[in-house]
Amino acid sequence: MRKFFDALTIVRNKSAHSDPSLTANEVQRLKDGGYGVLASADNQLQINPRNYYQVAFHTMDFFDELTRK
Repeated sequence: MRKFFDALTIVRNKSAHSDPSLTANEVQRLKDGGYGVLASADNQLQINPRNYYQVAFHTMDFFDELTRK
């Protein structure tokens, strides 16, 4: 669960800034938390307003899974 929130924090913080560059560590943390698809081949965060729906949906799925357990 911690890895999920760690990745979500990266998505939130990087999308709020003008520099979408990701370190190798951040790319790995995105992958570990289920958001690896948002990291481009050249280590840039691939997020735009259309992706917000996907991020929100993925987050809701995460919480749905928690309530089923």
